[in-house]
Order: sequence, then C-alpha cells, then structure tokens
Amino acid sequence: MKVKKHGHTRIIDPKDKNGDRHCNAKGKARSSYIASLFVEPDEYNKLVHHDLDRSKTSIPPVPMVSSNLKRNNSIGFTPAKKKPQFPTPYKLYALNDARDGHRNFREVETITPIANKFHLDVDDRFGVYDEEQLAKDYFEMLSMSVGSHVERMRR
Repeated sequence: MKVKKHGHTRIIDPKDKNGDRHCNAKGKARSSYIASLFVEPDEYNKLVHHDLDRSKTSIPPVPMVSSNLKRNNSIGFTPAKKKPQFPTPYKLYALNDARDGHRNFREVETITPIANKFHLDVDDRFGVYDEEQLAKDYFEMLSMSVGSHVERMRR
C-alpha cells in the first residue's frame, strides 16, 4: 500500500511480485533497534551488578544504557536517549510465512537481526492458528531447561 505524506510517497506494506509481504524501511529499522536491546550474558551481568550496587532492593533492575542510534528522518523515528538492555534470548519463535492466499515474511524478518547477532535459529514451525502447539513446545523446552539447571545444582 502506498501512502502520501508530506509530499512523499511511502510504501507502508511492501509486497513483492508474488503478493507476499515483507518489512518496509521502518520495520527494518525497528528490527535493528530491537536487536540492539539484547547483549551477551557477560555484558548483561556487568550492567545488572553495576545497577544492583546502586539499588536499595535485591530485585535486579533492567539496565538502561545510552542509545547510540541516530535520528533517521527518512523513516520518521527518533530514538530514546536511553534504552533497556536484556540478556541474550535462548530461543526465537516467529510465525511461519503461510497465510491465506499469500505469504508474510515480516515476523521472521523482524527477528532475523537478533538471530544473526547471537547465531540463533528462528523456529518458524508454527502458524497463525498453532498457538496451542507453540505454547506446548515452549513449556516443554522450559521444563527441560529448568530440569537441567536443577540437576547441575544438585551435583
């Protein structure tokens, strides 16, 4: 879909020649920004311990760091002066591209920068109506992970 704004035509929902949907420029910038919110475990631990030293509670705060992103007028986004930092994800899920009559790659494209940054695979086995199977997979994985941590603590 094309939209005119301030004398410029912008593509809001880019489609390829097959009618399949992809991230537009704003979506690609957003996906890069989302990836910048996650850091390696060592860096995250340093940030949390630094904030815990200044905190009056034992609950780890979400570390906030200066944002190094620059304003991008072409996509109309102004980054925050500070951004939160989160630890590396263990697993990434995205809806698969199958839709009624077309394919939608936006979900996978949105988390691809995170996957590339941390060398993770994107699990896109689940579709729009597969929430139950996705939840089951997630909680089975979580249960195995907790079980292995408990077993390591026992040793």
